[in-house]
Amino acid sequence: MIEAEIETLKCQLNNAIDRGFDYAEIYELSVRLDKLIVQYYIEKGCAMAIRVN
Repeated sequence: MIEAEIETLKCQLNNAIDRGFDYAEIYELSVRLDKLIVQYYIEKGCAMAIRVN
């Protein structure tokens, strides 16, 4: 399920921040997480206007 993927990425992102990973790695995880969250809302049929580059 997408919710589990979101939770996993949230944990990975938090761990990367806590451990002081390189900014580029943190940014990549953040972008991946954002895209999953957008996908979640789209699948739930939310009437939000969301744009992902």
